[in-house]
Amino acid sequence: MTFADRANPDCLTYYKPLRYYTGIKIENDLWDAETKLPIEESKATELKKIEKTIIDIYNYLSGGNETITPDLLKTELDKKLGKKAKDDTNGADSKKTIAIADYMEKIFLKDESGRSAVTLRSYKELKNKITSFEEQIGIVLTTENLNEEVYLKFVEFLLKRLNKINSVWGEVKKLKALLNDISRKYKIPTFNPTTELAKKDKISATNEEKIYLDFNHIQKIIEYQPETDSLVNTKMILLCLLFTGCRYSDVFEIKPEHTYDKDGIQFKYARFIDKKTGKDIIVPFLKPLEDAFKANNDQPPHSISAQKFNDYVKNLAKFAGLTEDITLSFTNSYGKKEYEVKPFYQFVTSHIGRRSFITNLINYIPVTILSKITGHSLTNKNVIFSYYKIS
Repeated sequence: MTFADRANPDCLTYYKPLRYYTGIKIENDLWDAETKLPIEESKATELKKIEKTIIDIYNYLSGGNETITPDLLKTELDKKLGKKAKDDTNGADSKKTIAIADYMEKIFLKDESGRSAVTLRSYKELKNKITSFEEQIGIVLTTENLNEEVYLKFVEFLLKRLNKINSVWGEVKKLKALLNDISRKYKIPTFNPTTELAKKDKISATNEEKIYLDFNHIQKIIEYQPETDSLVNTKMILLCLLFTGCRYSDVFEIKPEHTYDKDGIQFKYARFIDKKTGKDIIVPFLKPLEDAFKANNDQPPHSISAQKFNDYVKNLAKFAGLTEDITLSFTNSYGKKEYEVKPFYQFVTSHIGRRSFITNLINYIPVTILSKITGHSLTNKNVIFSYYKIS
């Protein structure tokens, strides 16, 4: 788009290009070169609205005495659309206003951030929700315009989109962490839901029913002989989770590399540094896990993502016979208790190993020892007891 430069000393009208990043990405094969618009109608409409906004701003500025320059027009357009402003003195980001989704894509979600693949995928899902919310309300979400009113609209958006209150709580928890990250990085104030919201407006997690594998379930898993390599590997991973209580992020560190041999007692054990807490963890190999490793030539399972594991493990549990219907309660997005009935295997995820390990052993060995194995803090026993799922 071009606009007339009325500051021409020769009083001749000429045009300068206005280059403006709209945030709308169009693949080459989805761009209509003849109309100079996206083929997709919704994106074409969005670009037309931005173009009209530019024209309206230009017409407004034309009524004043100020010279209309590309930088001035960009600044006014940024204000209107809630986009990140630029520092006119050096062309760099002013860092006073940060577009949240833009920050996530360019900085927070980069592989070199050091965040785990699971964390990155989780925040990518949040970014997609923020982008959908922006399309719905017609503005770009920034650190400047994210106030109490907009935040509550986003929560309302999540409540309508997600089925469970804990799912909404998980998203707003990530958003709070993201805002804190921006605040620390750029030394700017950001909206703080913890301190700026009334108690009635805050989303809290609820205690929902979770399943665990009891000894009968685990025996079925042990006895089941998978027919595919992917399910053989999935079974190995699940047994590591079930018999060590480790987190999924540490499961591929479980290896029988050490042997205890004293006073006639001999067993193998794994030793590793917990990725989440940095603690030194020692886990004895119980016999079913030791047998599984022997059958696998003492090799650990092949590494796969938690997302793939969650897909595979449901099939594993189904084929192993964990098909009975069970009923679990949950709190819906309106704060009301509901029940859902599903086959048992559909509730099985990567965290079931840790939950089952603690639930099955907490009545048999001291909590001090169990906490050592699982890496929980002894100063807050409520954490480890929250895994205890026997009703």
